[in-house]
Amino acid sequence: MRSLLLLCLWAIVGIPAAPAGQQPPAAARSITGAVIAGRVLDITGQPFTRARVTAMVRRAAGEHLEPVAPSVPTNDLGEFRLYGLAAGDYFIQASPNPPAFMPTAVRDSNPPSEAVVATYYAGAIDPALAQAVTIGNQQTLNGIEIGLLQASVYSVSGVVVDRRGRPVANAGIHVRPERNSGGFLTRPPLARSAADGSFKLDGLTTGVYLITPAVPVAGSQAAAIPPEVVARGGVTTSYRYDQSPPVAVVVEGDHVTGVRLTAERPQH
Repeated sequence: MRSLLLLCLWAIVGIPAAPAGQQPPAAARSITGAVIAGRVLDITGQPFTRARVTAMVRRAAGEHLEPVAPSVPTNDLGEFRLYGLAAGDYFIQASPNPPAFMPTAVRDSNPPSEAVVATYYAGAIDPALAQAVTIGNQQTLNGIEIGLLQASVYSVSGVVVDRRGRPVANAGIHVRPERNSGGFLTRPPLARSAADGSFKLDGLTTGVYLITPAVPVAGSQAAAIPPEVVARGGVTTSYRYDQSPPVAVVVEGDHVTGVRLTAERPQH
């Protein structure tokens, strides 16, 4: 009788029936695992609809935090749902989602001094101060609320040159925070230098950043390794970031000036 009822149910919902004694197809099975759900709020307490929420774990005491799955977006009510999690302790991070590319590295002469930054539950910017959330096997934990915080942001400026010390115009600049240094980008990770090789990266919080320059490449030089391809004003430029080592820059409560980046030209 049970097998007959299952066959009828699968026929009604349009899912192919499995032979008696076998598991139904994946589409007929619900996703297992624990769930953490809640919402993200902006600094005024309103739902934040452009956040990315990530479940992270600390593998060992004192170790850095690592994501356990891709981040999920908040909906129009600021709500999120992290599912398919194993039982354990998790650190939940919510962060704004900046655009992918800033057309020029020299921007507003009066950038904001504060910006909304990645925030951990319950109200921490420093990952060392994040509060863990514990869930059991197959448990659903609702009501996790994360209010995004603001932090002071600073700029890093300097010049991009080649090995002969000549300024490199239109150089690609890639910036990323060093893992668990506390740094967070409130700006896009890609930018370009000005005609005189100068650059200015605004919107960086206190932390350590790895900045990699690249010169524009074309033809077979760009084809060897997939480059970063950036379009601006209808013009597409390819960059090879594997040619130059990154430069570590420490931002600590003030703007950083005089950074010199050497962009290696691809070898023929």
